[in-house]
Amino acid sequence: MAKNSNGLVLKGELHEYAQVLRMLGDDRCEAMCIDGAKRICYMHGNDNLHVAANDIILVGLRYIYPCSRALQKVSESCRKTMLIDGRMYLFYYSGNMERKKELKRDYKADVIHKYTPGDVVELIAYGELPENINKLNEGDSASLCN
Repeated sequence: MAKNSNGLVLKGELHEYAQVLRMLGDDRCEAMCIDGAKRICYMHGNDNLHVAANDIILVGLRYIYPCSRALQKVSESCRKTMLIDGRMYLFYYSGNMERKKELKRDYKADVIHKYTPGDVVELIAYGELPENINKLNEGDSASLCN
């Protein structure tokens, strides 16, 4: 999560912008992300974060880590993750060889930040968000990727 000179929170490598479609209860919401995926987003301990339908939020993406026996034997210090060409990879050492395994994206996310309407205007001006951001909840994600 990066901030620009005005203090506006921008997305990082493992983050995505999303629009809240509906609230689900139990600090969860359903959101349509800019990448076209619909995700269930969780709000962890953010008592002052009041999210409603049609709000623009920043979410942290989750990845499914492989649960193989070889990886269970590898210590945490010998593992690292890296984003390459939009895909997340897990690098680990098995014996004396470095191995690489692609991680699959999960359709769950964590709410990191809620943007005010003024912040959304700034994000559009910076080119971070498309001008037709309100079409996210209409299922027109194909036009957002262009």
